[in-house]
Amino acid sequence: MSMQATIENILKHNKLLEAFQVSEDFHVRIENEPYMRLVIERHEDEISIAHYFEQNGDAMRDPEITFRFPDWTPTTITQDPVGRYSEVFFLTENGVQKYRPRLLRELRSFASMWSKNLNNQHFATRGKAISLTHPMGDILNLEVT
Repeated sequence: MSMQATIENILKHNKLLEAFQVSEDFHVRIENEPYMRLVIERHEDEISIAHYFEQNGDAMRDPEITFRFPDWTPTTITQDPVGRYSEVFFLTENGVQKYRPRLLRELRSFASMWSKNLNNQHFATRGKAISLTHPMGDILNLEVT
């Protein structure tokens, strides 16, 4: 299952898929012990999928992959514990947009593996979703069983 299908399944299960698809600003956190929390964000045409943990009071992403919306092309990867930030697309000194094909292949492969892990860890069916941008009722705090 692709990362897009996995994330859409998680959002659909939590009744947030439509909000994600039509909103330019979206944020949901999925708690699923014992795994690191999963955060799904959309800011206009950028999607961020990240696992977070805390270290010395700071939120650490390990990893975060950003994707272009709506085609879900991976664009960056961040791994805070090792100080990694890599961009697939970049501008040359002349303002020409280029890309790193090897990194794009790596991120597509990594996203596929991560998607399988999220499914195997039951984030869609066992996660506790908390949305900061799209509450259902007064406060969204669902535990899916």
